[in-house]
Amino acid sequence: MGYRSDVAFAIKTSVTIPDDINQAINETFHDVYTPDDYNIYTADSVKCYAWIDSSYAKFTDFMSSLEQEDFFFIRIGEDDDDVESRGALELPDGYIGYERHIVIPSIDIIGKPKRICRHP
Repeated sequence: MGYRSDVAFAIKTSVTIPDDINQAINETFHDVYTPDDYNIYTADSVKCYAWIDSSYAKFTDFMSSLEQEDFFFIRIGEDDDDVESRGALELPDGYIGYERHIVIPSIDIIGKPKRICRHP
């Protein structure tokens, strides 16, 4: 239980990650993608309280030591307005993004499915 977030972290492969930070990343993130010159780590349902999770605290300290252009991080909390991002790494379109919406399938007058979306 408790408040949880979905998180993603992208970093240039040219950046050296210390062993203890690699361990913290492996303890926090579940999936890794390696497109082009980046490593992208993702996890869902993470407790992002630095005072509770020492691995997450090590990871956030590491992010603070990086050049902004070398990484990108995004955390999406349970509340609609709880979105945090850090870093300025420019990734190609479609690498990391987020959407928050409700989709209600419906049928229009000619019988084709139609999507009705609300974005905050």
